[in-house]
Amino acid sequence: MMKANQQRYWDALMELGTITDAALPYTRRSFSETFLKGRQWISERMQQLGMVVHVDAAGNLVGRLAGTDKNSGVIAVGSHSDTVPGGGRFDGVAGVVAGLECVASLQERNIQLNHTLEVIDFLAEEPSEWGQSCIGSRGISGHLSEDILRCAHPQTEELLADAIVRMG
Repeated sequence: MMKANQQRYWDALMELGTITDAALPYTRRSFSETFLKGRQWISERMQQLGMVVHVDAAGNLVGRLAGTDKNSGVIAVGSHSDTVPGGGRFDGVAGVVAGLECVASLQERNIQLNHTLEVIDFLAEEPSEWGQSCIGSRGISGHLSEDILRCAHPQTEELLADAIVRMG
């Protein structure tokens, strides 16, 4: 039985937890500069693990580790890295970091899966200033409607569609 490296997982959670809004600990609001810094950390970790990294049309950060059988499906794991205000060190990121730990555990044992493995950081799963949540998962499942994309930020009037583009 293969076990994850618990210390490496914990250390990654603690390191990512330091990327937070200074005025409100353990806060990474979607679409913010702090959120983008957290995503940069995740993207760099994915690249260090040999994953191909991209941002999809819904703004989800996806790290992809190719499997040996191109005809096999994709195994997708992950969660989100945005938080509610003061949401806590583990809010969302525990699932993203668990996915990264799966890849690290496979890599250090030289195990290559038949299936492609994707680790996904879903965009704006928590309620956002646009009055919407589950943006990334709605997008990946085909349920991100035009009405939702036309929602405007109450202070800046930025459309949600434009904010998603701004994420990459």
